[in-house]
Formats: sequence, structure tokens, C-alpha cells
Amino acid sequence: MLLGLVLLALVIGLAILLSRKIISSASDEIVRGLKEIQLGNLDYSLKTGNRDKSAELTDAYAGMRERLKVSRLEMEKRFDELKLLNEV
Repeated sequence: MLLGLVLLALVIGLAILLSRKIISSASDEIVRGLKEIQLGNLDYSLKTGNRDKSAELTDAYAGMRERLKVSRLEMEKRFDELKLLNEV
């Protein structure tokens, strides 16, 4: 009985440690991606290996990054058009 409780406690402890490492790793990757966007790098993609909440965040990040890229390209195109108009 005591051995069973000790084994159960070990399994629970290992599960907690493993889940903390996975969550920490996922959040570190998301923070890195956000810093890349802050620096203007809209080509940085997040790496994810599973389909959990961190994968949902990764998908949301990817959507935001793509919308920002499109907006930036449209803004640069309009700026170039305005430059041409001002030269006339």
C-alpha cells in the first residue's frame, strides 16, 4: 500500500515537472515571436509540435503576423504611389 502511494506521488510529480517544462517552452517561443514582430521581422514563424492551447496561440500569432505583413505591404505600395504623385 505504501509503495503504491509512493509510486503514485512520483508519477504525479514527474507529470507536473514535464507539463511545466512544456508550458514554459511554448511560452518562451511565443515571447520570442512577439519580440521578432516588435523588431519588424514579420517572417518569423513559431514552431509548435502539438495541438493544445499553445498551438492555438501559435495559430493566432501566425494570423496576426500575416495580417501585419499584408498591411505593411499595402502601406508601402500606397507610400510609393504618393511619392510618384508628388514628383509630378
